[in-house]
Amino acid sequence: MVAKHVQPRLGSRQKLALGVLFDHGVWEPGMPYGIGTDTATGLVMDSLHGRGLARLHRDRYCLSPEGYAWLLRDSAGDLGMVGFGNKAIERVANRISQLAQCARLVGVHGGNPVDWRGNPV
Repeated sequence: MVAKHVQPRLGSRQKLALGVLFDHGVWEPGMPYGIGTDTATGLVMDSLHGRGLARLHRDRYCLSPEGYAWLLRDSAGDLGMVGFGNKAIERVANRISQLAQCARLVGVHGGNPVDWRGNPV
């Protein structure tokens, strides 16, 4: 019998928060972006931290390696929903490549978070 990895189910606010962390690299109260109020965003970030998908870096939330893996698996799942020769498949493939590059750069920078462009934050 082979163990099958199951992608943890996340709510829409948790998925949105993972996107915020990927786009901006970090989040902390007072940032001009989030998913509603600082309190609401903080609660969602706490839940992601509790699930191991986000971590604290200098009192700011950022993606953990597991968070990058979750986003990569989620994007890879999107490949099954688009037809070959479609522009959408190119966008999904580019997103996967970008996620993998940023995850690699986090390791290169000694665990320091990066934004979606790969710049340390």
